[in-house]
Amino acid sequence: MNKLEKDEDFEIEITSYGGSVTAGLAICNLLKQASANGHKTTAHVIGIAASMASAIACACDELKIDANAFLMVHNPWTMALGNAIDLRKEAEVLDQYRDALLAIYRTKFDTSDEVIKKMLDDETWIVGESASFFELKCEVIPTAEPLRAAAFAKDMPKFMHTPNALRKILKEKEAKERADLTNNTSIEESNMENKEETKTVEQ
Repeated sequence: MNKLEKDEDFEIEITSYGGSVTAGLAICNLLKQASANGHKTTAHVIGIAASMASAIACACDELKIDANAFLMVHNPWTMALGNAIDLRKEAEVLDQYRDALLAIYRTKFDTSDEVIKKMLDDETWIVGESASFFELKCEVIPTAEPLRAAAFAKDMPKFMHTPNALRKILKEKEAKERADLTNNTSIEESNMENKEETKTVEQ
């Protein structure tokens, strides 16, 4: 970062399954530092940005993702040994890690913290072409074989990694559409009955 020329921007290409949270946070902090010093940072996910790699991608000023590439978010995890006190303490540390990641994801997901937390709880996989469905602020780069995002989003509720909060929104939307359709049908039938009654009276 110190070798960057004044006003020099740079783009990093990512295809990684992730790794250490603390090492990843160090990279995120360097990216934020570069941005604060006037260097525009861009992440381009060309294969997969999973786990901590997804946080690094979201720490950049701009995010690009190929239409057939993936971004995966989940809660940090660890392996621990010890007594109950040790394990409870480790759980608290994991919660702190989660909060640090949430602060990063918040800059790229145009939704509430509750929905983002649910995405982390569910271990959510996001293919590039479905980015808008998850309200991920990024530029989707077209690929040679598009996945047809509209069809993908239509079937999204069937996917096990769809956040429950988003699934609930979809179900409520479908229920409202069915209710509106039923109400419109009832109104039309009522209008027809009124017309029939009017004709009868006139006769």
